[in-house]
Amino acid sequence: MPSISARSLGFACAFLVAQAAAADQHEDTLRIVATQAASTLNPYLSSGSKDVTAASLVLEPLAGFDPEGRTFPRLAQDIPTLENGGVSPDGLSITWTLREDARWSDGSPVTAEDVAFTHRYCTDPAMGCAQAHRFDGIAAVEVLDPRRVRIRFAQPQPNPYQAFVGPETPILQQAQFRDCTGARAPQCVDQNMAPIGTGPFTVASFVPGDVAEFAANPGFRQPGAPHFERAVLLGADDTVAARTVLRTGEADFAPGVFLPPDSPAWDEGGGAFVQLAFGADAEFLMINNGLPWQDEAYRPHAALSEPDVVRALALAIDREALAAVGYGPAARPSCYWIPAPDRHVPEAPCPVRDVDAARALLDGAGIVDSDGDGIRELDGAPVSLVLHTSTGQAREDMAATLKQFWREIGIGTEIRTVPPQALFGGDPDNPLTLQRFEADLMLFGGGFSGVDPQAHLSGAACRNAPRPATQWQGANIARFCNPSYEAQLEALNEAISPEDRARVIRELNAIASTQGMMIPLLHRGRASLVGEDMRGLVTNAWDSAFWNVAEWHRASGS
Repeated sequence: MPSISARSLGFACAFLVAQAAAADQHEDTLRIVATQAASTLNPYLSSGSKDVTAASLVLEPLAGFDPEGRTFPRLAQDIPTLENGGVSPDGLSITWTLREDARWSDGSPVTAEDVAFTHRYCTDPAMGCAQAHRFDGIAAVEVLDPRRVRIRFAQPQPNPYQAFVGPETPILQQAQFRDCTGARAPQCVDQNMAPIGTGPFTVASFVPGDVAEFAANPGFRQPGAPHFERAVLLGADDTVAARTVLRTGEADFAPGVFLPPDSPAWDEGGGAFVQLAFGADAEFLMINNGLPWQDEAYRPHAALSEPDVVRALALAIDREALAAVGYGPAARPSCYWIPAPDRHVPEAPCPVRDVDAARALLDGAGIVDSDGDGIRELDGAPVSLVLHTSTGQAREDMAATLKQFWREIGIGTEIRTVPPQALFGGDPDNPLTLQRFEADLMLFGGGFSGVDPQAHLSGAACRNAPRPATQWQGANIARFCNPSYEAQLEALNEAISPEDRARVIRELNAIASTQGMMIPLLHRGRASLVGEDMRGLVTNAWDSAFWNVAEWHRASGS
C-alpha cells in the first residue's frame, strides 16, 4: 500500500497549490477531488464515467434521472408521455419540446437543430462514437420547429427515454462542433476540452488527467444558481489523498471514492461524511474474446476460448472475500452483470467457491500441470493470464486476491496496473486503454443511467466491439459475439409489456454473465465524501454525481 507521505500528502500539497489563487474566495469556490481525473470533456469520445461525470458540470441532456430512477426534464420543457401526446400510441416516436429559456452559455438559444446535429454527430460511422449504442433503434431525428424535435424509431419502442436522457448523451452545440464530425471528431482539441454548454458551469481551463477549472454560467436559467462562482475539479492519486483534503477542509466533495473496508470514514465524521447509494453498478472481470481483426495487436490466451477454463476461474473466486478486501460496506457479492433492480436479475443464486470442482473442470479439459511447477499447461504452453486493472488500493488488492485464488487451481496471473486517466481515457493512440484491451482479463466496473438497461445491453452487441475502423471506440470491450445474445437483443426490441421485457433482460443478463463475456463479481455502491459544511448534495446512483450541483451550497455561517 502506498505511504501517506509519498502519495496522499503529496497530492494534498498539489491541491493546495492548485487552489492557492482562490484562497481568498473559499466561500465562492466548489472544490472537488476525483480519484480518476478527466481526460476529455466530450462524453461522446469516452465511455469512462470520470469523463462523463466531469462533462456534466457543463453539458446537459434533454432529461435526467432522479435518485429513484425517475426521469425529470433538464433542457426539455417536460417529459413526453403517452398521456400528454409526446409519445405516439404506436410507440414509434417521441416528441421533445425544449424549454423556452434553454440557452447556451454564449447566450444563443438551444434549438432542435442542435439535438438533431448531436444525433448525426454520434451516429456517423467514421467517428467511432463511444455512446453510439444509446442511439440504437432510431430511424430519424426530425426538426419540427426551433423548439420541437421528433425521434422516430424503427419499431415500437416501449422505453423511448434512452437517447438524450442521462449524462452520457448530452446536447452539443452545432455551431461549435459542426466542423468536428466523422473522423475529425477526436482531432478537435479545443472543442473537446472546452465544450460550450447549458449547465451551471462553463469551462475556464482544463489540463487532461490533472485539473479542470470551471466558472459559473452567468446565463444559467435557474435564478440564483449556481451558488458558487467557480469550481475546481482535481484528480487525486488515491482515495486516501481525497479523504485527507476533505478532513482538513481543503476540499468539499469527492465522488466515486473507493474507501478501504477498514477506513475510519465509515464510522466517523472528522470534517467529512460518507454518502452511499446502490444502483446498477457492478464490478467484474471482462474476458478478451479477441476477434481476429488483422491489425489488432493483442491475442488473448487460447485457454480463454475453453468454456471450462472460464467456469473454473469463476468457481475459484470467493466473492464475499473480494467484497471485504475491496470495498467493505460499499459492495455486495453478485454474479450478474446487471445486479439491480431485482426484476432484471435471474433467480439462480451465485455459486459458492469450490476449488475442487474448479480443478476437476480443468482436469477434464486436459489442462494439467505436466512439469510440476504449479501452473497448468494447454498444448504445452503455461496457462498464465495477463490481468489489467486501474491503479488504486481497492482494485490492486482485489487483483492480488484473485491471483491467489487462481494459483490454488494452477492458473498463473500477471497483474498490470494502469493509471485510470489512461485506462479509461479513450485515446485511440494509447495501447493501455480499456477499448484496446491488450490483456486477457480486465478488472473494472460500471453501470448505466436510469433503471432500463436496454442501451447498456445493446452496448455488448457484436457490432459495438472497438476496432481500428471505429478509432478504438465502442462499448463491447470484450469483443463478445454470441448469436443467442444477438437474438435476445432483437427480442428485447420487440418486447412491449413490462413482464416480457424483464424476462428478456434476465436472459440477456444470464448470457453475458455466464457464456464468456465476463465474470461478474460484485454489486457496487456509489460512495462519495462530502465536506461537513456542504448542503444540498444528494447521492444519485442512476445519474451523474453532479446531477443537482446547481442546488449545492455551504451551510449558513460556514
